[in-house]
Amino acid sequence: MIIYNNMTEQTYKTSAELVERTTVSATLSNAQKYIGKLKGAAHASTSGTTKRKNYGHGAAVWGESDSETLTTEIDMLSLLSQCSTVDELVQQVELEKQKQLQKVNDKRVVSLDISNLKEAIHKKNSECGVSNILTTLDFINAEIAHTKSILVSVEGKKYNTLQSVFSAYQLDTERKKTMSTAYVNMMTGINTRTGIYDVEELKEKVKNLNKRVMDLETERDKLNAIVKIDVQLSKQSMEILGL
Repeated sequence: MIIYNNMTEQTYKTSAELVERTTVSATLSNAQKYIGKLKGAAHASTSGTTKRKNYGHGAAVWGESDSETLTTEIDMLSLLSQCSTVDELVQQVELEKQKQLQKVNDKRVVSLDISNLKEAIHKKNSECGVSNILTTLDFINAEIAHTKSILVSVEGKKYNTLQSVFSAYQLDTERKKTMSTAYVNMMTGINTRTGIYDVEELKEKVKNLNKRVMDLETERDKLNAIVKIDVQLSKQSMEILGL
């Protein structure tokens, strides 16, 4: 069981889940944009902060950066000018504490919304075929990179024809039979290597694979633009997104 400041992981998540949420319908494309915008807002720095090391929890916001900016203290200097008694200072400090704690809770709420968006997108991607397209794109792009690396290695190299190498070998064999000790190896200096790949075929392969990538990306973008998900978002996230 994981503990967050005396709260269990279940309680920690539930506190964010209890916030009232509204069901929002969005295309896959817009849902991805929502995630980006919410992440940007959730990661925005605040004054009087310290860095919290990322230990990999809460993949939506709390664990995606190398460190998280958190407020851990209050500078009372600005509050002192507003207070004429210690009691007033106590009240002001308490108000500021609650304000900062609310900011932390809001970030946690938005973090859960991001997780919900990701989960809904992942599920819909599997249902509508986008996941298969993405998997295929990964494979084809890897194949393109591999083929291009071969092209870099072999393009421009020159080889003797098989006939010329074979003829040279036959002539050298005959000379060896008749020249005994005076024999000089005629094969020395002759390139006897031959290429495995046909450069033009490799170029054509890359061309066809690139066309396949373009077709798949068009299909992916079309699905992202028309397929919709329904997801519940908090008031905090709705305000950030302007919904």
